[in-house]
Amino acid sequence: MHLINPSLHRVLLDEVPLSERNAHEEFEQQYAEFYRQFVVKTMNTDSDRVSVVAIVLASAVEGGVHDAARRDQLGADDIKVELQRLIMAYLQS
Repeated sequence: MHLINPSLHRVLLDEVPLSERNAHEEFEQQYAEFYRQFVVKTMNTDSDRVSVVAIVLASAVEGGVHDAARRDQLGADDIKVELQRLIMAYLQS
């Protein structure tokens, strides 16, 4: 949605009441589990730290993606490269 229709995403993000966003709990749980599994695989561990790392990583990536969408830079290769560097640097720390 970010790349296909950034204006719609902006409206949904900024103007849809929070109570209506809660209707997507299943999606949120799958989203969180995707990040958790990615962290487990990339860090090659399933330690107690994994859940917190997944939350922080998801928030950081989400922030970068949303900011890029607002600036109409979501398709920019340099943004993608820097997000990848951010992810790998964090997971290797």
